[in-house]
Amino acid sequence: MAQRWVFQDVYINLGAAYSRLGRYPESLQAYRYGRNVNPATTDFYDGLAADYVATTDMGAAAVALLEKLAVSA
Repeated sequence: MAQRWVFQDVYINLGAAYSRLGRYPESLQAYRYGRNVNPATTDFYDGLAADYVATTDMGAAAVALLEKLAVSA
């Protein structure tokens, strides 16, 4: 099986760029993908929460922040 190399910084920056443009579905997708590479990297959870708030999904925002607490403990 071939090994894939993924740099999380690409996805945090891509998510931030999409978010600034108001393209929240694409931003959320980038943040989720980057988070799934290494869930212990907490930067993604803040971006996810901010985008969920921007789309008025407060429940998902709360879950993202609780997940951040769980992985940072």
